[in-house]
Amino acid sequence: MLFTFAGCQLFKSKTTTKDTTTTQITTTTNQTTTTQQPVIIDAPTNVQISYDIVSWSPVSNAEEYLVIVNNSSSYRTEATSFDLAKLQLPDGSYTIAIKAVKGSTQSQPSTTVTYVLNRV
Repeated sequence: MLFTFAGCQLFKSKTTTKDTTTTQITTTTNQTTTTQQPVIIDAPTNVQISYDIVSWSPVSNAEEYLVIVNNSSSYRTEATSFDLAKLQLPDGSYTIAIKAVKGSTQSQPSTTVTYVLNRV
């Protein structure tokens, strides 16, 4: 501050103090979090075998099916039936189950049916 009185100048001394406090600024942004729910696909139903053809009811949203033989080998198909004779299996008894597939998600296996092959 500067004061002037009839040709005189008086100076007021100013003491400066340092502010040692720190101000923290928090910025909040609106974020959208997307949580993907696992895809659930139903297991095929009404699995049956007629001669060498295994068939089942279609599953909503299924892109393809896996025909599982004896819990060890699987065969892909987009149809709701599969010709087991194409596998050229030796005579014997086989358990057959079907899984529905959508992308990388598979359903639980269907109930199993027994395929008995005896070419005598």
